Amino acid sequence: MMNPLHPWPRIPVNLAVLLLLASCGGGSGNQPSWNTDAVSGTTIGSTETSGGGGSTGGGDSSGGGTSGGGTGGGDTSGGSTDGGSSGGGGSSGGGDTSGGGTSGGGAGGGDTSGGGTGATASCSTLALCDGFEFDTADSAPDAARWSVGGPNCFSGSGHAVIDATQAHSGTHSVRIDPGSDYCGHAFIQNATISLLGNVRYGRFYIRLASALNDAHVTFLSMRDANDSNGSQSQELRMGGQSGILMWNRSKDDATLPSLSPTGISLSQALKPQTWTCVEFRIDQSAGTIQTWVDGVAPAGLQEDGTATNDVDQSWITQSPSWRPALSDLKLGWEAYGGTTNTVWIDDVALGSERIGCTVQ
Repeated sequence: MMNPLHPWPRIPVNLAVLLLLASCGGGSGNQPSWNTDAVSGTTIGSTETSGGGGSTGGGDSSGGGTSGGGTGGGDTSGGSTDGGSSGGGGSSGGGDTSGGGTSGGGAGGGDTSGGGTGATASCSTLALCDGFEFDTADSAPDAARWSVGGPNCFSGSGHAVIDATQAHSGTHSVRIDPGSDYCGHAFIQNATISLLGNVRYGRFYIRLASALNDAHVTFLSMRDANDSNGSQSQELRMGGQSGILMWNRSKDDATLPSLSPTGISLSQALKPQTWTCVEFRIDQSAGTIQTWVDGVAPAGLQEDGTATNDVDQSWITQSPSWRPALSDLKLGWEAYGGTTNTVWIDDVALGSERIGCTVQ
């Protein structure tokens, strides 16, 4: 019999709480969720999720986190090898180097660097992608990736060290301090390029303390196994002469472009004390070379297999059957007349597709 002092049946406490939440319009998509700062990982406030019902609200665990909305996880510095492990939001600790996607609403997770003009690569898909962020300042680069040496001879008077005073991205780069003797050059060396297919892409950032002058110098060198004989290494090299960027083949000293007034005008100089993005594409089976500088392809730095006056005519006619087999990548400084310079290298990448200047 109903108690006259309690005309309505008693409602269990748990059921009462649920009814109260329902009366406030609560579905899981409208509950407050905490935003987490993508750099520090600290809680910065609450927002309403944008993803309607459901407990995940969009987004995947590799990008902006399992809660979907807000600005998402991942960092904005790009896809360097350190990933986004400090990022907030997602169950995997913020966006990874492959980006986090935008399916969860808001601004999405992942990084904002993109792939660069004409590029679709990301750091996580590349054979090599190193911004030197985890290396210790004033020490040599990570020995698991890089050795320090030079083509044919290395006296040890030149050095390659991690520098925390200059960087294209992040806080670290590699600084090359050449020695003064003939074998005092110094390069960081990596053999990953030998694992790629016939078409090989590379990208690095370079900063020179002083401008290139008329002397012949090299800052990129790759051993050509087809031209080399035993310990005597023949190299495909990029560097400077006559004040401009040029390719050089050590076996016959061919240059791309020809160092005529017209050829020189079709290349370009490197602005000192400025980070410059250099990209290359080498098709080993065709023996062709493409080059981009800050995303632009100077006419004098292209070898397309068709001889062009002042550009690749001498390169092709001197060795028409040249087909390289590149077995390493070396970045540093080598001078053939005693010219010294301080060189910084950062954001080095190798892959089987064009990389672009914004993948870091």
